Amino acid sequence: MLSFYSIQHSNATICENWAKVMYARQKLGRPISSTDAWVAATALFLNVPVVTHNGKDFESISGLTVVTEAE
Repeated sequence: MLSFYSIQHSNATICENWAKVMYARQKLGRPISSTDAWVAATALFLNVPVVTHNGKDFESISGLTVVTEAE
């Protein structure tokens, strides 16, 4: 079933997005994990939403759409 998925290799834009996400969240006093920052950076690059059960992990990321179940 992996044929339904594609691999997105990192590139300069995704790396820059990652750094911006890490910096912005740190500046807000709400650090984000490195792995969540990669997810957000890749979603920003692909212009797709992040679908998660942990919406708070992705709050306050400019330009990122987060889809999550209402609590």
